[in-house]
Amino acid sequence: MLRSLVGSEMCIRDRHVYSEQGLDPGDLVTLECLAGGLARSAPSMYRVPTTPHGADPYALWLREMVSSFGGVANTSYLDAPLPGLVHEHRSSLTGVVRFNMSDGSVNAAITFVAGQAPHELLLAASPPATLTLLAGLGLPVVWDATARNGGDAYAARGVSAFNPRMVSFQTTGQSSNLAEYAIFARAPTVQYSCGNPSATTGCDMVVSQMSLNPNQTKVALGWGPEADYVTHLSAAGIYVHASDDAHDVAPIANAAAHSGCRSKLRPTTTAPPLTPPRGNGKHRVAFLMSDGDNLQWMFNNFATDPTNWWGSPDRGKVSLGWTISPGLAALGPVVLEYLSRTRSVQDDWIGAPSGLGYVYPSVWPEAALQEFGELTGEYLAKTSNASGTPVRIVNVIGDPPLQQPNMSALAPLLSQPLSLIHI
Repeated sequence: MLRSLVGSEMCIRDRHVYSEQGLDPGDLVTLECLAGGLARSAPSMYRVPTTPHGADPYALWLREMVSSFGGVANTSYLDAPLPGLVHEHRSSLTGVVRFNMSDGSVNAAITFVAGQAPHELLLAASPPATLTLLAGLGLPVVWDATARNGGDAYAARGVSAFNPRMVSFQTTGQSSNLAEYAIFARAPTVQYSCGNPSATTGCDMVVSQMSLNPNQTKVALGWGPEADYVTHLSAAGIYVHASDDAHDVAPIANAAAHSGCRSKLRPTTTAPPLTPPRGNGKHRVAFLMSDGDNLQWMFNNFATDPTNWWGSPDRGKVSLGWTISPGLAALGPVVLEYLSRTRSVQDDWIGAPSGLGYVYPSVWPEAALQEFGELTGEYLAKTSNASGTPVRIVNVIGDPPLQQPNMSALAPLLSQPLSLIHI
């Protein structure tokens, strides 16, 4: 997988599917903590909006996992997940982190759980009834996150407890999204506020710590205010995956992580070599549908909206390029395989944005740009293998200083067998 990402220890055949419908927001965080902790061994929980048979994208990805990679969607706890799944795993649970949904301490709770040691399996809990349930099971409160933030938990656990190459930036209102993956991957969760001296979210502390090794490529999940967010993180050698509304990332990412879970539908192939068109004095125009660089969009309505984007009945009537994040090969193999299987001969794929992830190359540390270019080439090759056709064009977006003839920042990318489009 990506050098900054991780994989589960084993694949899973029996996924406990649960519905978020009617759940208290605090209880949803509790369940996502359990899902993330269990995923370190095997991704055995999966969340759907209502039912595994629905028309929503997460129900679709579940069905795709079962049909393509095997296994069972276990709905025993679909409508009563909290008591059922807690009792199911009581023998492994070791403690509780208390937080308050109304004071913004959810990021602190998720971060503290993400820093848990291999012998721990912690749950964050907020509603009084849930705290009472867990206390009745003999689970002690090991840390009180109330009125604290993600940076406080990061400091309390210690830097060594976390993945040094990954961070999740989430507002407290969206923290249940990505929570399971952040915990699975040992990534701290903080709200983006870097460069703001009056903010106390822990953003600057986490980014500064991640920047200590400038030669390593790092990744940020979640989102922030775009221009400042991408500029600040690019300068720290951290590429961005826009993913703040994504969930179920751990089970989807790990569907094909192990030999026992290989897809039954598409064998690994090698994309044929790209033959560039010969100069014949003609100008060529490409029509592109953008936002495929946005992972949370790919996980959500991109493929299932019946009127727009990939789900449109008009797709395939004209030749069209679709921007696709090469990161899907690691984080969304189920999504990537579905798009590959349902594409028409009129659909072409373009790598975006800026390569493996969203960066502004003009401010990216020179020492790390070579690795970023190599990773881009590696994951475009994986995307090409999934599609069966070469994906050799990268769409570099934003980055106003990056204008021809000042393209020197792209030298490591240009050393790869790629063509570049700058918008």
